[in-house]
Amino acid sequence: MRHLTIPLLLLSFVGCETPPEPGTFVPVNGSCSYINGFSDALECKEYLGDGWTLEAIEGDCEQAIANAGLGTFTQDLPCETETHIGICWLDSDTATPARIVFAEAEAEACAGAMLGCEFAQGEFEAASVCVDAD
Repeated sequence: MRHLTIPLLLLSFVGCETPPEPGTFVPVNGSCSYINGFSDALECKEYLGDGWTLEAIEGDCEQAIANAGLGTFTQDLPCETETHIGICWLDSDTATPARIVFAEAEAEACAGAMLGCEFAQGEFEAASVCVDAD
C-alpha cells in the first residue's frame, strides 16, 4: 500500500494545468478594444492562456462591457501597452485568465483605474505613471 501512495500522488498532478501568475506573459489569443462608459477612456482586454476558444473570446468581446460600447476584436494580437496607467489581471487562477490594459497616460486617471479593477475583482498592476503619482 505504501508503494502506491507516491505514484497516485504524482498522477493527481498530471493533466492539471497551472494558470499563469499575475505579471507573467503567456500567448495572447486576441484582444478587444472598447471605450469604458464610466471613464470615457480607451481600454483593451487581452485573452491569455490555453483555456480560451476563439468562439468564447469573440462572444466576450461582442458583449457590451458594463456601461461600454461593443468591443473591437483582433485575433492573436496583444493590446498596445506603450502608454498606459496600469493593467488589471483577471481570473489569473483559472484556465481563462485575462488582463485589461488601461490606455490612459495621465496620472489623474490612476485612482479610477484602480477602483475599476477592484470592481472587476482583479489585481491592479500600476504603471510607473501611477506609482510616481503616489
